[in-house]
Order: sequence, then structure tokens, then C-alpha cells
Amino acid sequence: MINIDLGGMKHSRIINGKWRVMDIRKGSDYLYNINSGKSIPLKDNSVDNYFLSMTLEHVEPSLTVFVLKEMRRTLKQGGLIRIIVPDASIAINWFVNDKEKLKQHGNPSKPDFYPDTYGSRLFSWFYTPDRGKMSGHKNLFDKETINWYIVKSGFNNIRFMEYGKHSPIFKGKDYKRYMEYSIYVEATK
Repeated sequence: MINIDLGGMKHSRIINGKWRVMDIRKGSDYLYNINSGKSIPLKDNSVDNYFLSMTLEHVEPSLTVFVLKEMRRTLKQGGLIRIIVPDASIAINWFVNDKEKLKQHGNPSKPDFYPDTYGSRLFSWFYTPDRGKMSGHKNLFDKETINWYIVKSGFNNIRFMEYGKHSPIFKGKDYKRYMEYSIYVEATK
């Protein structure tokens, strides 16, 4: 069984040896740059499931469908993806109605060269520059947008979920620190 935590080296949770990490960072089981425009280095129908937590927003918008289609190509029939991304509608709501929440969470990280203002903290949800080899935020999502990308990539049975509510294979993979401001979605090949 091959389950891939794509982009998961920073917060890797290898549960009972069931998960392997694919990332640009050293120490990953599979080295792969999601912004390279290159195919995922795995055979068709070879992966059982994919998990992406705080990863897809780092992909160039022009490559997002490509990356999702590559995941679909490598997934076995009936395989699942679970995607967790920051919810832009929550950030905008905080900016309009409760600006202090933007500072309380400190997520996503605001680059040091952005001024420490509410506007800069909101902007950090949408765009942060590359940090060396690591890619900053490139895209933003609300439920409608992430749904569009997933449908466009050929997945079906799209289910919006929440923190801790997931298919059994993803047990223990969610990070509590993201639960207040994230979109949780699963889909099937």
C-alpha cells in the first residue's frame, strides 16, 4: 500500500508506517517539486491515497490543475485525496469583522519585510514570495474555488468535511492548529 503525504515533510505524520512523504525537502521518501511542471515520479495507478495539508496554496495557479491531474493519474481507481487549504473567506471575514484574529493566529506566516499591519497579514493569506527553494503562497481558495479545481481535474464524489471528520485512512493526519481557518475536502478517483 502506498499512501503519499504530498508536501508533508515540514509536519510529517507517518502513522504506523502507512504514509510516505513526497516533498522538495531533503529526507522525503520521494523528492518532487510541485511547481516544476514535471510529472509526479510514480507510475499510473500506483498510489492508494494522497493527503495534502497546507500544500496546494503553494502551487502556481497555472499548475494547480496539472498537479491534481498528476495525482489522479497516479491514484488507483477508488483512491482518495484529502486536501486542507486556508479558507480565504475566513481571512476576509476576520479582516472585516475581527482584525485581531489575523494577528492572534500568526498563520500563515507574514514575511518580515511586509509591514505589521492588518492589510499585510490578510495579504499573506494570498501571496508570500518564495523563500529560497521553498514556495510561498501562490493561490487562494474558498469552497467554490477548490471545488472548481477538483472537478476540472477529473475527481468525483467531492465531500466538504471538517477537522477530524475524514475517511478512515486519514485518521491522525489532520493538524489541530489549522482547524479554525481551513477548508477540508476529500474526493475520489
